[in-house]
Amino acid sequence: TGTTVGTDQVTSALGPLTLDQSQTAGATAVTFNSTTRTGQIFTAGSSGFLTQVILSLRVQTGDNKSGNITLRVKDVVSSLPGPTALAETTIDPNTVPSTQGNVTFNYSSPATLIAGTQYALVIFRSGTSNTNLYDWYRSTSDTYPGGTPVNSSNGGSTWTTGTNDRVFSTYNQTYSTAGIHASDVKDTGSTYTQFKTLSWDETLPVGTDITFEVR
Repeated sequence: TGTTVGTDQVTSALGPLTLDQSQTAGATAVTFNSTTRTGQIFTAGSSGFLTQVILSLRVQTGDNKSGNITLRVKDVVSSLPGPTALAETTIDPNTVPSTQGNVTFNYSSPATLIAGTQYALVIFRSGTSNTNLYDWYRSTSDTYPGGTPVNSSNGGSTWTTGTNDRVFSTYNQTYSTAGIHASDVKDTGSTYTQFKTLSWDETLPVGTDITFEVR
C-alpha cells in the first residue's frame, strides 16, 4: 500500500562482556599525574572490542580532584607505547577511592583488538594543571607474562619499561554468532491490506549479514 505501519530498531549485535586479560596481584603502587604517566602493555588473548577495563587505583590525600582521569589504549612499537591512540575514555576523579579499590573505565568507541597482538594501557591526569598524585597498584615482581609495565616522566614523549606489573583486567565483546529480533505485530486496521515491499536501513560490520522472514 505504500504506508509505513511501524518501525523497529536493533542497535547492537554484540555479545556479553568477556574477561580477556588480568593481573590481580598488587598491594603497592606507582604514581601518576598530569606529567608523570604510567601504563601496562598486554597481549590480547582473543579478537574483539575492548569495551571495559578495570584498574586498581587510589587518590592520595589532599587532592582537589579537578580535571579528569584518562585511560588511553595505544599501539605498541618496539615493546613501548606507540604514537597511535586506538581508544580513550575519561572518568571523574571523584570516582577514585581514597583507599585501594577497583575503578571501571568504559569505552563507547572501543579499540578493535587482534588476538596475539600487544597493546598499551596508559593512564594520566588531564584537563588540569594540578600535579597531585594518584596511585595505580602493582605487583612486586614480573607476574604477567603478556607484557611489561611502562613509565613516562615527560607526558608520554619517551617511555621506559619496568618489572612490577600493574593490577588490571580487560573485557572484550564480539559479535553474536546468531540472533533473532522479532518485531511487534503491524496492524493497518484494514481487512484487505497487501504488503508488497519490505525496506530497511542497515550498517553491517564486515563478515556479518541479516535475513528477514515475514509471517
